[in-house]
Amino acid sequence: MFGIDISHWQGDNVLSVKYDFIILKLTEGLNYMDKLTPDRLKTLKYRCPIGLYHFMTYSDATLQAKWFYKTLKNVGALGKVMPILDFEATALKLGVDGVEKFTAEFYKLSGIMPVVYCSYGVLLENPILWSYPIWMARYPNSKDTGYYDVPRYKGEIIRQFTSNGKLDGYSGHLDLDIAYIDSAKWQSYCEPREKVSLTNPNFKPKKTVTEIAIECVNGKWGTGSERKKRLRGAGYSYTKIQSTINLAHDIALKVIKGKYGNGEERKAKVTKLGFSYDLVQAWVNVLSKGKK
Repeated sequence: MFGIDISHWQGDNVLSVKYDFIILKLTEGLNYMDKLTPDRLKTLKYRCPIGLYHFMTYSDATLQAKWFYKTLKNVGALGKVMPILDFEATALKLGVDGVEKFTAEFYKLSGIMPVVYCSYGVLLENPILWSYPIWMARYPNSKDTGYYDVPRYKGEIIRQFTSNGKLDGYSGHLDLDIAYIDSAKWQSYCEPREKVSLTNPNFKPKKTVTEIAIECVNGKWGTGSERKKRLRGAGYSYTKIQSTINLAHDIALKVIKGKYGNGEERKAKVTKLGFSYDLVQAWVNVLSKGKK
């Protein structure tokens, strides 16, 4: 599927161009809402897959998640659209920790794990972000272009491949995107993805994904299907936690081979990659002892 992503910077006639899906800006920071989005939602009438994003700023991540959730509910879009966290610009100062706090809070409130938008460069510097569903920005060139098939880079579900898009019916440039999922799969990202969220709406996670991942590595939650059952039964996202564990495992293997040095040097390098040093070190300890 091909689509566009827009905000108030694009004029009203932008909705007349051709697209299979559309992504609109909804909120920013702690209290801003895009003034055009509510009316655009009424015009679209949910006749195609829709995403709404929050433009993250360098401010409290948890409060931003609450503002995004509240606004989604107020415009009647919660459960109908793909919620997206736009992680760029000043938000990068919050680091991966900011993303984790935002997504954990939003998931606690809604039972839905947001898609994360970021650039190819941010993903290279913070590979742990691949534990989230990703909308990746990466432009092959800066030439004017229409829609065309762009190869998938890794596991992203959406790719923004240009900011110089040109489509019939609109005179300016547009951001153009390709989705590597169909409309049915898109809808799955709009709704609660863990059934426990529906049966236990009052659940409030007491620990972060990283904290639970460390406990898993240390054997507290069992393995395989037992771990999945226990985590979901406690209200946690097994998929996200297990993905975090697997990524940390790969880094731990490199640590053991000496790639990142020792002591403070190792800690600095692992942290710069966007990983929890405590989680990676937990894996190092387990692997060094020959545990499975």
